[in-house]
Amino acid sequence: MVDGGFWQPGELTALWLTLKLALTTSAILLVLATPLGWWLAFGQRKRHSLVAALVTLPLVLPPTVMGFYLLLLLRPESSLAQLLNQLGVGNLLFSFGGILLGSLIYSLPFAVQPLTQIFRSIGKAPLETAAVLGAGPVDRFFSVLLPLAKPGFITAATLTFAHTLGEFGMIMLIGGSIAGETKVLSVLIYDQTEAMNYGAAHRLSLAVLLLALLLLFVLHRFSQQPLSAQRLQVTPEPAATGLGVGDIPSTSTSTPQRMTVDQRLELDIEFIRPDFRLQLQTQLPLQGVTALFGPSGCGKTSLLRIIAGLEPAATGQITLGGSSWQQGNFKRPPEQRAIGMVSQHDSLLPHLSVLQNLHYGYHRIAPQRRLLTLAAVVELLALQPLLQRMPQQLSGGQKQRVALGRALLRQPQLLLLDEPFSALDQAGRQQLLPYLQRVLQTLALPVILVSHQLEDVAQLADQLLLLENGRLVAAGSVPELLQQQPLLLQEPWSVLQGTCQLPKNAGELALVQLQQRDKEETSAQQPPTASTLQLVTAPSAKNGACKVNIKARDVSVSLRLLVDSSISNQLPVRLEQVSPGPHQAELILHLKLAGQTLMAVITKVSYQRLQLVPGQWLYANIKAVSLCY
Repeated sequence: MVDGGFWQPGELTALWLTLKLALTTSAILLVLATPLGWWLAFGQRKRHSLVAALVTLPLVLPPTVMGFYLLLLLRPESSLAQLLNQLGVGNLLFSFGGILLGSLIYSLPFAVQPLTQIFRSIGKAPLETAAVLGAGPVDRFFSVLLPLAKPGFITAATLTFAHTLGEFGMIMLIGGSIAGETKVLSVLIYDQTEAMNYGAAHRLSLAVLLLALLLLFVLHRFSQQPLSAQRLQVTPEPAATGLGVGDIPSTSTSTPQRMTVDQRLELDIEFIRPDFRLQLQTQLPLQGVTALFGPSGCGKTSLLRIIAGLEPAATGQITLGGSSWQQGNFKRPPEQRAIGMVSQHDSLLPHLSVLQNLHYGYHRIAPQRRLLTLAAVVELLALQPLLQRMPQQLSGGQKQRVALGRALLRQPQLLLLDEPFSALDQAGRQQLLPYLQRVLQTLALPVILVSHQLEDVAQLADQLLLLENGRLVAAGSVPELLQQQPLLLQEPWSVLQGTCQLPKNAGELALVQLQQRDKEETSAQQPPTASTLQLVTAPSAKNGACKVNIKARDVSVSLRLLVDSSISNQLPVRLEQVSPGPHQAELILHLKLAGQTLMAVITKVSYQRLQLVPGQWLYANIKAVSLCY
């Protein structure tokens, strides 16, 4: 229907030229705007304002002004035109190439701004997560950034296409009205209006209007479509008190192999920010759990990110078991470091299901390196009921369990835990803790744990590094350093090691036989039960070797056994040392119990009233409900 139909001769050519211009402009700008939008979202701020202003300029300048300056730049006698001729491009004025160049400049902000906004809303965290899971830069773009930024790309493409449809002023100045070359629909509408052919102008304008309206309708429909109620529904976790060791599935059908690593992590690093400097030189034996502890802002998380390769500004040397991860200008990227990482915040990739999150790093590992299978990790962490859910359907504790499983499936030589409990309430913490303890007991995998809670350090860690103002203050075993209250700037704790025997009947207390470390302390002065603790255990407790964590404030002392008391533990101890307490009116008593050190905090008044002296035998009184195992 060309002659006598809806479209008249020449109009289809103008329509095709318009669509060709809009499609080509949109495609090119999406490619150019992606790195530019990323730089504007996260790049250096030194030239940020100038570049952002230049990108936004087409929004405020009249199209004729921009067209005029392009006309001057592209005129045959200009240096730019002569350079283009030498390169074989030819003259761009009054050609499709010229109006394409003008459209790219004129529509640039409509492509850049939506992408910049979506990149800022996404942040760097998902890409860092993907990098730690083994995805390279191109892989991260297509598997993470592109799916998450899909609404932004659709918005940028739609706005660019719709904006180019109605472009007129710039095209007239640099392209004129050449049929089949530069006469797009907007120019044809102008020609029809100038010829007072209002019917044709109205018909063409209506076609452009309907096309633009359709594009914007689709855009708004897509951008405002909410997630389904099913996807937003969060499955509640069972009460923390109802989770026992028996509730965690056994791994009898798919027992994971122990990931034994007998190596050292050598660090000699420096990391400088405008308001902070981290400088550290140490060696970590990769055995058990090493905790990083210190006040907020001391560099704990920064150190973990440097080890993971997520802080490119850090300088120095990092070596794991003879393999150099960083030295001089050489820095092995995160995807090439055999690490697993669980961050303090939700790090699950939101566009992937639980199963897809678990599989993300797993399928990027060579088959011969897969010591831990997907089935074993799913069973170890009881993830089977969660596999088909989206991250939006999970509670905080469930998300951290999935993140832990995903990190293990990376087959790491080193597991990094960045405050895994910080975003959880007490119920969520009690949900995650048994699974984390089981992972540590089942797999011989070295772990570096960042925590600001002494309870977590005492319960999980073997070695402790104390940081303050970006420097290493002290390093040693957890029982030793937890006694050094001035270093911790917190209440002192005791960590006693022993063997636990769980009660056979509900309502009874568990017994912990403390390890005898000093034969001289076993004497006739002590009753047979002198080194046995009674306590209420957590649901995840089990028989065997254990660590009992005791706050010094939960321990009192007496000169003799208490009579008619509810306190279950009254143990003979010897006062070895007295040190200043957390407050002026307090003292810390260092008590010897079965060769181990038990600390108590009492007032100076009580110390003087009891006339205590080092070397004296006392009774330490501890409520069973105050003990932690």
